[in-house]
Amino acid sequence: MKHRILGYMILLIGTASMVFARQPVAAAAATTPDPEQATLTLAFKALSAGDPQAVAAAAESVTNPAARLYFQAGAARLQGHPKAAIQFAAKAVALYYQDVEWLPRNELLCAELYSELGLTNAAVVTARHVQTLYNGTDISKKAGALRSKIEGGTDGSPEQ
Repeated sequence: MKHRILGYMILLIGTASMVFARQPVAAAAATTPDPEQATLTLAFKALSAGDPQAVAAAAESVTNPAARLYFQAGAARLQGHPKAAIQFAAKAVALYYQDVEWLPRNELLCAELYSELGLTNAAVVTARHVQTLYNGTDISKKAGALRSKIEGGTDGSPEQ
């Protein structure tokens, strides 16, 4: 009987030590930076800095295809190729329409590029679409500001 109780205690202690031994590993994994997130941060910083080569280089490391197309569009835009940029962004919208994180960004980018190309009606319609669909988000606010700029000072509020 003593051996059986002692055996159970060893089993319990062994199991508890395995559980506790795994906790620091799990905690370390939670604090380890995500390489994809680091790449996205780098790409966003390069976009903000206006460095097309850095954006293109970072885009090659992005694993999410909708995000990769977004950054490729950004690099083309920075290089002065808005038609190529709109092709990348439109491809992302068409192929990755279920990507709820990157679809709004790509749609807004399309609206901005339409505006840069002088396609005012397409820019306004696309911006209105983005503003209405993503109402209450930062993307919606940016779309409203774009509409306001294009339409010459209107408040940019979505039409009902």
